[in-house]
Amino acid sequence: MAIETEVDTCVSYKMLVLDIDGTLLTSAGTVAPSTKSALARAQQAGMLVTFATGRRLATVAPLCRELGITLPVVLQTGAQIVEPETGKVLYRNPLPRDEVAAAVRWLVEEGLQPIVYENGALGQRLFTGPIERDSPAMSYYTRGYPHLLQRLPYDELAAIEEPLEIATINDLALVAPAAARIELAGCRHLISYSATLDSYFLEIFHATCSKGEALRHLCDMMGLSMADVVAVGDNYNDREMLQDAGLGVAMANAEPEIIAIADRATRSNDDDGIAALVDELLGTGPATEVAWQGQTD
Repeated sequence: MAIETEVDTCVSYKMLVLDIDGTLLTSAGTVAPSTKSALARAQQAGMLVTFATGRRLATVAPLCRELGITLPVVLQTGAQIVEPETGKVLYRNPLPRDEVAAAVRWLVEEGLQPIVYENGALGQRLFTGPIERDSPAMSYYTRGYPHLLQRLPYDELAAIEEPLEIATINDLALVAPAAARIELAGCRHLISYSATLDSYFLEIFHATCSKGEALRHLCDMMGLSMADVVAVGDNYNDREMLQDAGLGVAMANAEPEIIAIADRATRSNDDDGIAALVDELLGTGPATEVAWQGQTD
């Protein structure tokens, strides 16, 4: 489907796509006033602004309302594209049933508790196994979703049709060996540390699922090309969109590997990095103080 948009051609890049955690948000989990003001200026200048995040709609929609973002957003590391105001799903890239069954079985065999995320956006349910298999971090996480959580026997968990994602939360010493087995299922996996939980997430997606792939679909819907996009991020799940965008920008607080593959870097999320980048893109501010990080070949 095509999404009608009006783009001011005086802006060199037509769409700004932001990761949320570690990029849009400060380390305190807030949107800095300078960032909010900068994004408003970008939109007033005709630049399209949206998010590409690992988060689900429930925690992204309030940010969209706060910042006046109405464009479709890329959620769950590219597993779906959703209209934030309506919850209408425009694109999804779920896990095939055979991969679900293998991933659930292997996680359980490794002593880990799977979480299976329903294929949906509004009121997306979380399915998991018996409570006695929860790690402390998993227990804390699931307590935050009592109205969405449903516990099932593992054979029923493994038979769920086309979920968007499977995850587990535990110590790295347990998560890392499980990730090696998951590779054999033909899935994509990501490991990330959660400071809130003081534990590690292992997330499992369809082999082709990424923010970059979803962003290509969003560009097609909007009549844009990836060359029109500035993508900004800080973590491993931002890799593909930074590589594929017309301009891939890493935050100064990004993982070193992400800074290395980005076209350039801006200041950190606690040092007005997004505001500095927007001012530069609009020609209303100096070049950011962080040196270009682009590849030299």
